[in-house]
Parts: sequence; C-alpha cells; structure tokens
Amino acid sequence: MQSELQLCFGRGRRPARLVLGSVVVIEQEHDWLLFASVGAPHGIRGAFFCLTLDHRVELLGYPRVGFRLPGKGTKNQNGTEESVQARRIVKSYMAGGRPVIHVDGIATREEAETLKGCEIFVSRSDIAVAEDEVLVADLIGTSVFDEHGGVIGAVCAVHDFGAQETLEIRLAGETDNGTILFPFVAHFIRSHDIEAKTMTVVNAGDFGIEGA
Repeated sequence: MQSELQLCFGRGRRPARLVLGSVVVIEQEHDWLLFASVGAPHGIRGAFFCLTLDHRVELLGYPRVGFRLPGKGTKNQNGTEESVQARRIVKSYMAGGRPVIHVDGIATREEAETLKGCEIFVSRSDIAVAEDEVLVADLIGTSVFDEHGGVIGAVCAVHDFGAQETLEIRLAGETDNGTILFPFVAHFIRSHDIEAKTMTVVNAGDFGIEGA
C-alpha cells in the first residue's frame, strides 16, 4: 500500500519532506488522508501500536485520528459499506521504536483488539505543511510536461526507495503497465504548480522517455 505521508522537493535547495498520500473523502467536512493501520494492543488500557504506512519512528502531534470501520454506514463509490469514527488522541508515545496511540473511548485491551487492522486517517486540516513541503495527495494526478511543453503523463504514485522520493508517472496514452519512475529532486524539476496540478521536468530522456 502506498504511503500517504511525507514527501518532497524543496522550493529552496534542500529536498522537502513528503507529507500524506491519496485523499480519501469519507466525511463531507473533512479530507481524511490515509496514515496507518491499527496494530496489536499495547498494555491493558486500550492503547495500540500504530502501523504507519511510511514506517515512521516519530509522532507529529496530531490531535485526532479517524477510523474506517467496514460494514457500517453508507456505501462508497465502490459499493462497499464504510463509516469513519473521529477520535481524540489522549496519549501518544513510542514503544520499542514504534508509535503507540491511545484514543478517547477505547479503555481496554479487548476494545483495542476489535480495531486491529482498521485503517487510520488524519484530517488534512490537522497537518502542518511547511513552505518546502507538499502533500503526496496533492502530487497524485499531477500532469507532467517536459521542458519543451510536451505531455509526458500524470503522477500515479510516489515511492520512497531510501535515497530519494520517486514519482511514478503513467505515460500519456498508456495502459496500466505504461509507467516510468522519475526522481523527485530539485535538479530535475523545473516548476511545480500545486494548485494547477502541473509539473515541468527536465532531462526526461535520460529516464527512457522518447522524444523528451
């Protein structure tokens, strides 16, 4: 599953962080961003391990999270019933190098067990994005052009392979298998307009893009 959490290309010289991937709009008043899933309980008072999609070993002080609970509520666009429960985080800490959270309304180990495997979301409004950061959610669907104005394709995923973040670009006119990987670093990004969802890259020919 793709990480939704922090990414980047710094608007200055240094790379930025990657922040949160695809948007899942579950409640009308919130844009919920997929953050993690519920892991095993920790202790006996309802806390549980937070299995973050980006394997982070830090907590960012989110005041609340949302749980998607299959089998309840209205049906989504895929025909699956789902609902979200927003819960206040009452305590968060690290245990064995992994984040643990305790949310309001979950008071026992048994109750935490019932949530195991549920997806955890963070509200977009609770995420602090610095000037040199961009939400991964805001990269997905971005149209990518070469320096001559030619259409390359659109960003369909973002990956972190360790050395740098990498864009997966669905080539224009291609099917599911027609993608290329392109480094998301300042040297190769000429411009990026988040609001217009457009990006111009350079040296695309070095990455197997014909005609660039």
